Amino acid sequence: MDLRSFLSIAAAAAFFCVGCGGKVVIDRESPDDPPDLTPPPCGRDPLAEPAPDDALGLLRYGFAAKWRGMAKTPPGWVPYDEYPVEITFDALGRYEAKCLFENCAAFYYGTSSPVPEQTYEIFGILVDGSGFGPIRISFAGTSGSVESGGLSDIRVSEDLAHLTFLFSPSWTSNDHVEPIKYDLRCAPE
Repeated sequence: MDLRSFLSIAAAAAFFCVGCGGKVVIDRESPDDPPDLTPPPCGRDPLAEPAPDDALGLLRYGFAAKWRGMAKTPPGWVPYDEYPVEITFDALGRYEAKCLFENCAAFYYGTSSPVPEQTYEIFGILVDGSGFGPIRISFAGTSGSVESGGLSDIRVSEDLAHLTFLFSPSWTSNDHVEPIKYDLRCAPE
């Protein structure tokens, strides 16, 4: 096969496989009008703050707030490699989450509509000080199922204004799926 034939075949394959693999770009807000990533007020009840020596209680208290920031997907995930989110975790183990772009969900999977099945729990803390626990993702509006994923490497800054964690869609039964990374902020009152 000569080079010209090879290039013709490659061009034809590329034409018929637009969007196969690689990154798909979806038209979204104009760069002149990006989503507001100003940290919202955290909204914690100061009377509920645990004792300073209660590490798990402090992590749970710090986690339960209204957050805004970015989610970063593993390489090759589409439509976005990074997208803005707003997530509110309440002290009773429920959450509401939305992507600040159109056509996406804050946890990549599931619904952006608030539903009672959206719950989380922080089970414990590892030796390195990071927390972990399950999160339930609702597919209300599509299949109607609720799937359990995992939260790990949960870290809240000392001033309780910066949260980072990893989300793994553990229901996919693929141990090789990398987690989505979250980097969120709120403004302490």
